[in-house]
Amino acid sequence: MAKLFKAIVWILSIFVFLILIFGVYAIPLLPIYKHLGENVVANQIAGMNYMLTFLAMVGAVAGIGFTVFGYYESKKFPELIKQEIHSQLDEKARKVNELNVRINLLNDQVLEMYKTKKFDSLINL
Repeated sequence: MAKLFKAIVWILSIFVFLILIFGVYAIPLLPIYKHLGENVVANQIAGMNYMLTFLAMVGAVAGIGFTVFGYYESKKFPELIKQEIHSQLDEKARKVNELNVRINLLNDQVLEMYKTKKFDSLINL
């Protein structure tokens, strides 16, 4: 779902950017504007330039925000690695302890069989 949202945002961003570029550089060249005065075209280009400048400023601020976010996330990264390693080591230690308990029980059973000299039950281990 997040990848789809990200793709939609990218497509819309590119679409808006292309519309603004088209408005600044292509629309004044259309034949419709030949009979209008230069002031109308200049005003339209100024408005489009203002929107492009605003988009550039938003992009720069977003870039700074992402940089700060990435910095703080990279500070958390070593701690996340330690937590994951400790959780996996705890799981492995639990399994080793279970196996040690099982081995000790089997050793006790074998010793008991040697004490009682009943080796028939040794086969049933």
